[in-house]
Amino acid sequence: MGALAVGTSVRFAVASRVPRPAAPRGHALARQAEAWLRENLAEPLTIRDLCAALHTSERTLHAAFREHVGTTPKAFVKAERLRRARQDLLHAGPNTRVTDVALRWCFLHFGWFAHDYHALFGETPSRTLRRTLPRPTLAVVRGGRLDAGLVRESA
Repeated sequence: MGALAVGTSVRFAVASRVPRPAAPRGHALARQAEAWLRENLAEPLTIRDLCAALHTSERTLHAAFREHVGTTPKAFVKAERLRRARQDLLHAGPNTRVTDVALRWCFLHFGWFAHDYHALFGETPSRTLRRTLPRPTLAVVRGGRLDAGLVRESA
């Protein structure tokens, strides 16, 4: 019984001396992944593409990303795309449609896009777009002068 305890402690001592990968490597990998993902947000992305670009395995990438970014690469991409879509909606032109913005940021299922957008920002994409577009004003000519305001029907 004593030999088992000694053998176990020796194995533990040897195992504890095995060098672990340095934290900066994981941190650097996560930052490289973040940068690559941001550069390619408007493209259809796969984890396989990301791993190939960074010359790493999926398991290593996920572990580094989760430890240093606090989420998975897939969740990061979704959140970043939703933020970019929001920026597009907040700075929309008069002919901008929610559908076009969703497609620009690779959201192919509009219902899920609206759901996830609402969950993140507390309002629907169409509401964001409506409140940022200028409202048309109606002008009424009264007595030869232009009077801006609402048109009221005469009774």
